[in-house]
Parts: sequence; C-alpha cells; structure tokens
Amino acid sequence: RVDVRVVARADSSPACQRMLDEMETTLRERLGEAVYGVDATRLEDAVVAALERRSWRLAVVECATAGALTSAFAQAAGSTVETQSLAEPMDSQALHDGVRRHRDDSRADVGLGISLHRAGSRHQLDVCLLTPEQQAEERFFYAGAPDYAPFWSVSLSLDFLRRRLA
Repeated sequence: RVDVRVVARADSSPACQRMLDEMETTLRERLGEAVYGVDATRLEDAVVAALERRSWRLAVVECATAGALTSAFAQAAGSTVETQSLAEPMDSQALHDGVRRHRDDSRADVGLGISLHRAGSRHQLDVCLLTPEQQAEERFFYAGAPDYAPFWSVSLSLDFLRRRLA
C-alpha cells in the first residue's frame, strides 16, 4: 500500500482545484488499476465496496496469519464476510478444498483463502479465489521482516481480490 499526497499552491481556490484535478488525472493514467481509492479509502473498504456492487458475500479462510485478514475485514464498514482463521498453514490443494467447503457452508458467493508458510529464509503466501465467474490461484514470496509477513499477506490478498472483482 502506498499513499500519494498531492499538494497545489495557486492564487485562488479554483486554480488549486484545477491543478489537483489535472494531477489526479495524470496519476490515474500512469498508475492504472493500482489506484484503489482517494482520501481515506482503505484497501479493505475498496474490496467491500466491490462485493457490495455485485451483492456478493465473501467467505474467507486464512491460515497462519494470526487473524490479520479477519481483523482487516472487521474494520471495513458494511462488511458481509464470514471468516475462518486457522493457526496452521495448508498446502494449496487443502486450501482450495477448505475455501470451497467454507464458501458452500456459509452460502457465500465468493471464497477467498490465504495460507502463509515459511519457505527457507522467506515467507510464501498461497492465495485461492473462487467466484461465480472465475477460479484463481497465486503464490507470492516475501523476504522482509518476519513480524510483518501477516500484514504483507493481508495487503497482497486484498489487492488480489480487488483486482479480480473490478
């Protein structure tokens, strides 16, 4: 997640607004789908808004992230998410099966699963997504500070989901 702050100075408020509007247009052209909001929009809010536009409910299975994704969704306004947090990581097939089962049991439209593993000196994140329109799986690697791995996992999985719901 990266915040970009744009500041303008001019002789009048309308001139400042024109400058800000032009810069926002330029940034959106250059950054494309990486932009998920303006002002106070958080990534989890963008995901919840995308789900609400489709009237979809989400079932989440997260493994070995200490409930970080569940916490993110708990803070998102209007969230209709059924979460299941497990302490141990799952391999990709078990994650896929667990997501399908949890999605079906909770009668959700979308199932998202994430599982965080140690892979030598770095972390591996497996992500599984099941929607009425698609099935997607991806694997990511992280070599940063181990304490930050659950938060990295949340950001990556939320953006993965957001881009596929766009």
